[in-house]
Amino acid sequence: MLQTDAISFSDPLAKLTTDYVDEQMLKAIAAEHAKGRRLYIGTTALDAQRPVVWNMGAIAASGHPDAPELFRKIMIASAAVPVAFPPVYLTVEAGGRQRPRL
Repeated sequence: MLQTDAISFSDPLAKLTTDYVDEQMLKAIAAEHAKGRRLYIGTTALDAQRPVVWNMGAIAASGHPDAPELFRKIMIASAAVPVAFPPVYLTVEAGGRQRPRL
Protein backbone atom coordinates (compact mmCIF):
# COMPACT_ATOMS: atom_id res chain seq x y z
CA MET A 1 0.00 0.00 0.00
CA LEU A 2 1.33 3.45 -0.93
CA GLN A 3 1.74 5.90 1.89
CA THR A 4 2.05 9.04 -0.23
CA ASP A 5 0.06 10.84 -2.90
CA ALA A 6 2.41 9.65 -5.64
CA ILE A 7 4.59 6.81 -6.84
CA SER A 8 7.73 8.94 -7.00
CA PHE A 9 9.15 11.31 -4.41
CA SER A 10 10.10 14.86 -5.36
CA ASP A 11 13.17 14.97 -3.10
CA PRO A 12 15.63 14.89 -6.04
CA LEU A 13 13.69 17.72 -7.65
CA ALA A 14 13.74 19.65 -4.38
CA LYS A 15 17.51 19.16 -4.18
CA LEU A 16 17.94 20.42 -7.75
CA THR A 17 15.93 23.54 -7.05
CA THR A 18 17.92 24.16 -3.88
CA ASP A 19 21.17 23.79 -5.83
CA TYR A 20 20.17 26.08 -8.70
CA VAL A 21 17.70 28.59 -7.27
CA ASP A 22 20.00 30.70 -5.14
CA GLU A 23 20.28 34.39 -4.28
CA GLN A 24 22.33 35.07 -7.42
CA MET A 25 19.64 33.56 -9.65
CA LEU A 26 16.87 35.48 -7.88
CA LYS A 27 18.81 38.73 -8.22
CA ALA A 28 19.23 38.11 -11.95
CA ILE A 29 15.50 37.40 -12.35
CA ALA A 30 14.64 40.48 -10.26
CA ALA A 31 16.92 42.63 -12.46
CA GLU A 32 15.17 41.41 -15.61
CA HIS A 33 11.80 41.97 -13.95
CA ALA A 34 12.83 45.59 -13.28
CA LYS A 35 13.53 45.93 -17.03
CA GLY A 36 9.97 44.86 -17.81
CA ARG A 37 10.60 41.20 -18.62
CA ARG A 38 8.23 38.74 -17.01
CA LEU A 39 8.60 35.16 -15.85
CA TYR A 40 5.35 33.36 -15.12
CA ILE A 41 4.88 29.82 -13.86
CA GLY A 42 1.54 28.04 -13.80
CA THR A 43 0.32 25.62 -11.17
CA THR A 44 -3.09 24.17 -10.37
CA ALA A 45 -5.07 24.92 -7.23
CA LEU A 46 -6.55 21.49 -6.65
CA ASP A 47 -9.02 22.66 -4.00
CA ALA A 48 -10.46 25.31 -6.33
CA GLN A 49 -9.85 23.25 -9.50
CA ARG A 50 -8.39 26.22 -11.33
CA PRO A 51 -5.05 27.36 -12.67
CA VAL A 52 -2.85 29.75 -10.71
CA VAL A 53 -0.29 31.92 -12.50
CA TRP A 54 2.63 33.10 -10.41
CA ASN A 55 4.68 36.20 -11.27
CA MET A 56 8.09 34.79 -10.43
CA GLY A 57 9.90 38.05 -11.21
CA ALA A 58 7.79 39.89 -8.65
CA ILE A 59 8.52 37.18 -6.08
CA ALA A 60 12.26 37.40 -6.83
CA ALA A 61 12.17 41.20 -6.61
CA SER A 62 10.10 41.29 -3.42
CA GLY A 63 13.06 41.15 -1.07
CA HIS A 64 10.96 39.01 1.27
CA PRO A 65 13.12 36.64 3.34
CA ASP A 66 10.91 33.67 2.33
CA ALA A 67 11.07 34.50 -1.40
CA PRO A 68 13.70 31.86 -2.27
CA GLU A 69 11.73 29.10 -0.54
CA LEU A 70 8.45 30.18 -2.16
CA PHE A 71 10.15 30.42 -5.57
CA ARG A 72 11.46 26.86 -5.21
CA LYS A 73 8.13 25.48 -3.98
CA ILE A 74 6.30 27.01 -6.94
CA MET A 75 8.80 25.48 -9.35
CA ILE A 76 8.30 22.07 -7.76
CA ALA A 77 4.52 22.53 -7.69
CA SER A 78 4.53 23.29 -11.41
CA ALA A 79 6.14 19.90 -12.02
CA ALA A 80 3.66 18.00 -9.84
CA VAL A 81 1.81 15.41 -11.92
CA PRO A 82 -0.89 13.29 -10.32
CA VAL A 83 0.46 9.83 -9.41
CA ALA A 84 4.01 10.71 -10.58
CA PHE A 85 4.87 13.56 -8.17
CA PRO A 86 3.02 14.52 -4.99
CA PRO A 87 1.21 17.85 -4.79
CA VAL A 88 2.98 20.77 -3.15
CA TYR A 89 0.99 22.58 -0.48
CA LEU A 90 1.57 26.33 -0.31
CA THR A 91 0.20 28.93 2.06
CA VAL A 92 -0.15 32.35 0.50
CA GLU A 93 -1.18 35.72 1.85
CA ALA A 94 -3.73 37.73 -0.07
CA GLY A 95 -5.71 40.66 1.20
CA GLY A 96 -4.01 40.37 4.58
CA ARG A 97 -5.26 36.79 5.08
CA GLN A 98 -3.29 33.57 4.84
CA ARG A 99 -4.83 30.99 2.57
CA PRO A 100 -3.65 27.44 1.88
CA ARG A 101 -3.11 26.56 -1.78
CA LEU A 102 -2.14 23.37 -3.55
